[in-house]
This record gives sequence, structure tokens and C-alpha cells, in this order.
Amino acid sequence: MYQTSSPSSLPTPTPPTASGFVGPFVSKATSSEVVTIPSPPQPVIIAGASRTNCPEDEGGLLSWHDSATWMTSHGHVPLVDEDVTLPENNKVVVTQSIVEKLGVITIPPTSELVFAENGDGIAMDIHGMEVQGIFRAGSQSCRYETDLTITLRGSRPADAVTNRPAAAYKGISVNGGSIDLHGERYYPTWSRLAQTVSAGQDYLLLQDDVNWKPNKEIVLVTTAVHDSHLWHQNEVMTIASVQSNPTEGVGAVVWLTQAVQYDHIANNGYQAEVGLLSRNIKIQGSSVDSELTDPDPGCERNVVPFGNVAAPCQDTRLTGFGGHIIVHSGGKGYVEGVELYRMGQTNVLGRYDFLFPFVYFFSANFFCSDLVLSLVHPTPYTTASSDLVPSFAYPAPLLPPRWLLDTQCISMYSAMDAVTATSRIAVSIGPSTDALAFMVPTRLP
Repeated sequence: MYQTSSPSSLPTPTPPTASGFVGPFVSKATSSEVVTIPSPPQPVIIAGASRTNCPEDEGGLLSWHDSATWMTSHGHVPLVDEDVTLPENNKVVVTQSIVEKLGVITIPPTSELVFAENGDGIAMDIHGMEVQGIFRAGSQSCRYETDLTITLRGSRPADAVTNRPAAAYKGISVNGGSIDLHGERYYPTWSRLAQTVSAGQDYLLLQDDVNWKPNKEIVLVTTAVHDSHLWHQNEVMTIASVQSNPTEGVGAVVWLTQAVQYDHIANNGYQAEVGLLSRNIKIQGSSVDSELTDPDPGCERNVVPFGNVAAPCQDTRLTGFGGHIIVHSGGKGYVEGVELYRMGQTNVLGRYDFLFPFVYFFSANFFCSDLVLSLVHPTPYTTASSDLVPSFAYPAPLLPPRWLLDTQCISMYSAMDAVTATSRIAVSIGPSTDALAFMVPTRLP
């Protein structure tokens, strides 16, 4: 029979004697630990040093701009909106901007597309690229030093979410081939303020010496408590000049082309981050068909955090359709010094700014022998951005610091390439980043 009444009294525990307490205990001296996050090792950057293994200096290159290169395929230099297949068993070099807006470029398994340096810069506008062979600009021992801009264009299909376009649609699909891009080397790519910046000031004092250049864009991260795409104090500025070690305790002073609008704090507890956004190799979605068509007008919430009632509106910012890059089907990526802008396709599975599914869906077909990642720029789409760190190799990559400026936070899922047990993430910084609910992985290209 079950007892239905409570006992008349509960037993009283007997406290241990003073000598009966057994440690270890958490004391004030051991209750916290100061951890120093190491900086990436400083690369050897020697001005005027000789460069080796430059792809554009190899023999046997065929000129893109010479009609003889295309006699066996198109019969002429590619025209506007024309899909282009490189001649097999050949290396084709682009030495100047291509005025015509092209269709999809296909690089066969036995072919290479090489970009030479040009002091005036090179621009190419395409619907997409299918890389079964090799797509190259520079090498690890011959950094690409002039400007290269590749623009991806294509409007968002009405059924993009349920009927995902082909990987090469407004994207670079590295389908068993290799993408090999090596932009100019900057170090470090981000620092912290050495002194508080006041509104109206036109210079920044940084903790680190930097080799940044005039006319490059930087981001000065907010130190305000509230930070979202609707209300933030992150500032994108342009460099006027840089001076190294202007005084003891300061790594560099960065002069700006305009004054800052807000205060940005630097004290013993916290210092605002400053990151370099610009790179000389830039892959971007077209300004014509990438931008959101349903911007968030701003809604209000009942709870007022830190005096600001701004809140995202539901069912807005869902139409961003930038470019994308995906490495799949045994493809390989060697990428550094590259900027991604207007990249990523909102709510389209597997169409992020840069996707490496072989890292997190590991199989015999997905292998990374050496991958260097340096991408990034603010982008308003469901995507991610990463910044420069030293190369990492399988099987225990150190994933790059991530700059996510004005993104939707599926961006953070770009850390999907970090879900393998052996991966490590270096740093993530996400000003003006809004969270989305969840993401479902896929292994389809």
C-alpha cells in the first residue's frame, strides 16, 4: 500500500566538520583566467622582391583577345551574351578588360583561364563560370598586384527557393577543377584602436603597424550597445594615407578622406576593431540585379533595449540575389587576398558567397590539400565574409577570422566548413548582423 501522508518531519543533514570539506575549491585567485589570443604570424613581405611562378609568364599561352584562339570553337572572339568554352588542352590568358558582357564561361578539364596583370585593371562581366579545369590569377609566390574585378549577373528566378538554379548561374562553379586566386598581401588585415575616436575626427590611431594603402575602404566597428542593420554606428571609411609608428605605443595612424560620424571607444577594457575591406581581386554580384527589392522599412518592438525600439520586420529582406562561388565534386580552392561584394543568395540553399562543402561533408571526393582564404566585404545577403589568415591544411584547418558586415546571420553558418571535429575558428566579428532561425545543410552542387 502506498503512503498517502507526508512524514511528520524531514531528516536534518549533519554538516561536516571544518576538516571534512574536500577540495579543490574555486577561490578568488583561481576564479578567472586571462587568455591571450595570439595574432597570426607576420608574413615576410619584402618590397621589390622577385616573384616566381607567375602564371602569365608561362609559355604556350593563347590570347583571349586574338581571334585565332577561337577558330576551332567559336570562330571569333566571344560576343555579347555568348556562352564561351575554352579550347581544350590550352591555356588562355586575359590581358585587358573584356568590354562585352558574356554568358557562361566553361573551362574544360584540360584547359586553364589565366588573368595577367594590367596597370589599368581588368574587368569581366559574365553570367557565370563552370570550372572543370583551372581558373588562375597570380600564385603563392607571385601575388597578383593590379586590380581584377569579375562581375556576376543574373536576375532572381521567382522559384529560386524551390527550384534552385544551376551552380554556374550567377556563380563560379568549381566542378572538379581548381580556383587559384592570390591577391595582394596585407598584414594585419584588422587591428584595434589605440585611442578613442571622437565624432568629427579624420584619423585613427591603431595598435598595429599596417601596410594598408590609400583609397582602400576600411570599417570602423561600433562600440554602441545596440547594433543591427536598422540602427548601428559602424562606419565604412576611405583611407587617405597611412603612417607607421607615429609615436611610442601606436602602431600606425590612418588618415581618412572624411571625418567619422560617431564616437568609437578605446579603453583598457575594450577597443573598437578596424578592418580592411578592400582587396585588389574583387568578385561581385551585379549592381543591376543583386540588390534587395524588399528592404526592411523598420518595425518597433514592445520591449525597448537600451532606448531603441527598432526591430526587423517579418517577411522582408528576402530577395537579395548576389553572386556565389561553390567548390564541389572534388574541386580545390586556393584563394587569398580576394574581396567578395554583393554575394550570396537569400534563402537559396547552397548558394552562399563562398561554399566549400567538401570540408564538412568529407568523403573521398572532397579533399582539401591546401586552402588559403581571404575574402570579404559588407554584403546584405544570406552569406558570410572571411578575412586573411595564414594558409591552413587538411585535416585540422584554422578557419579564418570572419568579417560579417550588414548581413543576415545565416552568414555565421559559413562556419559550416568548421563543423568537422578537427576544425578551429580563429575570430568572428559581425557588426550589423541579424540572426535567422536555422539552416539545413545540403551536399548537392
